[in-house]
Amino acid sequence: MIVAILIMENLYHGKNSKVFDPRGMFIVQGKEAIRIWVGSQIPPMNLQPYKDCAEKYIKLLQENERAPQQYSFVNQFEEDPKFWKLFNLELAPQSKVYENTNEWNLWLIDVRYKWTP
Repeated sequence: MIVAILIMENLYHGKNSKVFDPRGMFIVQGKEAIRIWVGSQIPPMNLQPYKDCAEKYIKLLQENERAPQQYSFVNQFEEDPKFWKLFNLELAPQSKVYENTNEWNLWLIDVRYKWTP
């Protein structure tokens, strides 16, 4: 699970844009809804703990940051146009969409070991 808050302007925009890492799970907060992007390379034993942590964190966002009440999970490769609209894109980017990024190596955590928000 990625525990950093990313600046949206750098995701999928610009020359050195960042992309989602398939080893992680990302919470994307829009005005109307929250989408939880689920990478395809998350180890199966971590999938449910990651989802549980994401839901706990969303609850905090809803209670303290006026985040939308509606949320849903979006699996890698199953993103619809509504998902890409969160990044002001009509469709998925034409160039790299996902990438194992070295800079995320230290951010990936194993939440099976008593992580609490």
